[in-house]
Amino acid sequence: MSSLASRREHIRSWWFEQTPEVVRHVTYLFLPCSLLLFGLGLFGDWHHWWEDRGYLTNVVSSLTSLLFGVPFALFFLSRVADAQSDAVELRTTVKRAQQDAAVLRQTVLGGFQQPDGDQVRRRLRELAAECREIGLYERWRGPGPAPGTVMTLERVQSAVVRANRMMDQLAAHPSVETQRNWLLETEFHWLQLDRTVRPHLEELGLSTQQVVRISAAVQGLQETGHLVFRPLDIPADELAALPVTLDAQVVFKGANALVVIVEELDALCRIGA
Repeated sequence: MSSLASRREHIRSWWFEQTPEVVRHVTYLFLPCSLLLFGLGLFGDWHHWWEDRGYLTNVVSSLTSLLFGVPFALFFLSRVADAQSDAVELRTTVKRAQQDAAVLRQTVLGGFQQPDGDQVRRRLRELAAECREIGLYERWRGPGPAPGTVMTLERVQSAVVRANRMMDQLAAHPSVETQRNWLLETEFHWLQLDRTVRPHLEELGLSTQQVVRISAAVQGLQETGHLVFRPLDIPADELAALPVTLDAQVVFKGANALVVIVEELDALCRIGA
């Protein structure tokens, strides 16, 4: 019973929300009139009204067919027009999304010295791993040398040197202002692409998970202050090591966010393929 009620509600919703108003009004007017004329024709046949009245018979018959056929013709034409409109809209969306994705890819990879996606991902992961180790710094108080699993001050100093060297090799424009402009442009172009693709994910071959993942990565870049490749000061003592570990955690978060964005660039550029 509930299934029948749900089906009726679906048909009612489809009729009032998806059928043009003019088609509904024509149907309300023409169908009852066609049924009335059809009944009149049958009644006339039964009582032999149409004998020797060829012209009148043709007029009534033609009018009945017209009143019955026009609503159906309008209905199917409106369906065809809607389908064509949807197809045109999708083609326009695909073209716009392809353009936006190409600009986003150019912007993201333009911030690196060597704009090769695979190489950039590998180096970003290495940088993230190094900064993660720096963030694990703890003061060693035990007797004897610290175990290899403990990030002592000396190991932090070495890791900072390596992380700074990696950032120098990654960033095409290491200055703070240029880097912030680069990440702000990346955010802007992603938001522009997101507005284009989000209503048509399935048709464009994308998943909600991909879009949510990139959006979270862009949010992560915002949380770094749009400054991922920030030089880390080599701590001279244990007191100076704490702020360095905090900066390293920011670089770690930003590097991972960039990895996600670079990983999804290829899929974005395959939209509509």
